Amino acid sequence: CGLLERVENLQLHTPKSTLERLKECFAELDKHGFDVITPISRIEMLLSLKDKQVKRLEELNDEEKKMTEEVNKKEKVEEDLRDIERKILELRSQETELKEKKDASEKEIAKMQLCVSTLDKKIQDVEVEFQMIVSAPW
Repeated sequence: CGLLERVENLQLHTPKSTLERLKECFAELDKHGFDVITPISRIEMLLSLKDKQVKRLEELNDEEKKMTEEVNKKEKVEEDLRDIERKILELRSQETELKEKKDASEKEIAKMQLCVSTLDKKIQDVEVEFQMIVSAPW
């Protein structure tokens, strides 16, 4: 009776070793002619459930580990994206600076071309005046 009460009082967290000892005790009683088919059957079902529980816990741990790895991968990708966005902003800033320098250079070149054109015109005027002086009648 005490063994049957122990089976009835089993909890989900009862160690597998306790279940196996109870099964052994009932097996001993079976040798002495007691009818223990039902308690042994229940204990075997509980052992089977324990095995399933252990297997499910292992699967759960594996999935949690995989999930943690995926979360870490995602965080790395997010960090890489932030780095790229920062670099894009830096490049845009550099692009703006270079465009401003290019515009300033183009304006300076335009001024220089105007100056060159003006100087060229003055040189031509000097040449014309020179020719006029040289070819003037005596």
